Amino acid sequence: MKCRTAANVSRVGLGFFQYIFRVGNNTLIQTIVPDALRGRVMSIYMLDNGLTPLATMAISFLIHVWSPAGAYTVLASVSLVFALLQLAFFRRIRELA
Repeated sequence: MKCRTAANVSRVGLGFFQYIFRVGNNTLIQTIVPDALRGRVMSIYMLDNGLTPLATMAISFLIHVWSPAGAYTVLASVSLVFALLQLAFFRRIRELA
């Protein structure tokens, strides 16, 4: 029972911080992008909602081929690489903080 409670608390925390992340990104895009291009940029930004099923299918395939731990290790590593690349190459984003 303790494990289920911890999982539920973790999910609530994950949902809360995902909400903060999405609001921050949306605000950042609305602030940086010029008015003339905002609709186009927001349409590309909103593709993440449509591409979620494809990403879920790819993650499920990785879990099937390897194991959950292996698949999530690969996904975490790829995410870390992208975060470091963003930190290194997108100076303007760092200056906004």
